[in-house]
Amino acid sequence: MSEIPLKSNLFKLLKLLEQHCDSTDKVLIFEGVTDENKASLQDELISLGYKFNSSRSIRGSRLYIQITAPSWINGECPIYLNWEYLYSVVSQKLSIPKYYLILSELQAEDYSDRENAKRLEILCGATKLLARISDHCEPPSGNAKGSERLLFLIESEGDAPASRYDFKPETNWDQLLKLTNLDQSLVAITKLEGTLNIDDKQAKERKSVMRSSFSELINKCETTSDIFYYLLNSLVQFQKKYDEHHDMFIQRFSVNKVLHEISKQDLEYTSKINDIVSNGQAKALTIPASLAVIGAVMKIEAVSDAIAVAAGLSITTVMIVKSLSAHNETFKHIQKRIKAEFQRYDNLAEQAEVRKQAGLIQNDLTKLVKNAGNNLTFVKHIVIGTLAFGLLYIAYSTYESTNQAVHPTNTIQCLYQDLKFAKANL
Repeated sequence: MSEIPLKSNLFKLLKLLEQHCDSTDKVLIFEGVTDENKASLQDELISLGYKFNSSRSIRGSRLYIQITAPSWINGECPIYLNWEYLYSVVSQKLSIPKYYLILSELQAEDYSDRENAKRLEILCGATKLLARISDHCEPPSGNAKGSERLLFLIESEGDAPASRYDFKPETNWDQLLKLTNLDQSLVAITKLEGTLNIDDKQAKERKSVMRSSFSELINKCETTSDIFYYLLNSLVQFQKKYDEHHDMFIQRFSVNKVLHEISKQDLEYTSKINDIVSNGQAKALTIPASLAVIGAVMKIEAVSDAIAVAAGLSITTVMIVKSLSAHNETFKHIQKRIKAEFQRYDNLAEQAEVRKQAGLIQNDLTKLVKNAGNNLTFVKHIVIGTLAFGLLYIAYSTYESTNQAVHPTNTIQCLYQDLKFAKANL
């Protein structure tokens, strides 16, 4: 709160006067008006909005100040009988008057209102802060938002029911006088309000974190009537708890981001491996398909036909086997990439969850690559076996077709040469 003109002007003038015993809670009477201070008293009162009457406000040596609302231009009297009376006004409006004078301080040797003003600022700041993060409050809007009722429904993790806090932000002046660490509490309120004022994509998350911090802070309160006063005494702890929860949220956000990246890599590598295996298997099916065509359509009537078919089948087989070998080399490269990609997660010393998840996926991918390689090796053996069977089938078909016109030994020898050719190129 800024310095108050009343403190340096009207307050000093009134302090030199003596309050009359006939003063009431509606009119204040002071004794000691002189020609020297009369004009100054009149100017100060008028500047503050007092409807000064030259014939009624000053009578002889007495000064009469009406403290009821109709006597002031803006309807608000800046003079309060004591701090408790000012507190009753502030707690309803959640607004501290720009100018005020505490009548009871006139009798004090030193006029030091700053500590009490801080207490009122804490009251207003804490109430407004809670109203901003509450699920519902009364009144729901305006400067006094949340001054009558605050409702919180804090969701719990897992299957636990949500925590419900329904309370009135009530306290009294005697309780406020017991507050300590006033400056630190005001700093905490300022920091928390500043956090809520940041308008970005994480605004809702920060508000949620603050709500969960509030829930954790007050879970020790036995009754809802204790919540508000407990919070007023624990604003510094509230702000620290929020910082702790927010740091955890940031770490959790980072962990989730990394886990998402790991899962994405898992999906990409799995897709690549499956595509390669499917491609290899599709190529391997070419040999059985060729044999089916030969058996169903093609009629081998001469040795030259058999040699041509056998040569074509052998060349196709060689190409397929070479392709499968290339796929196996690709798997070896993928395995090295997986090891390199996931090794960087080992450096996240504080993220045990990330390291664990990365290790599990790395092991799964490594097994998948190994099994895929074994699968293609098995397919390669099947292809070679199918080639051998095909060549024997062609030899037999040739023998039957030529009706032994060509000595079978010659045909088999030719096919044997084709088989050696295919084997040499595998």
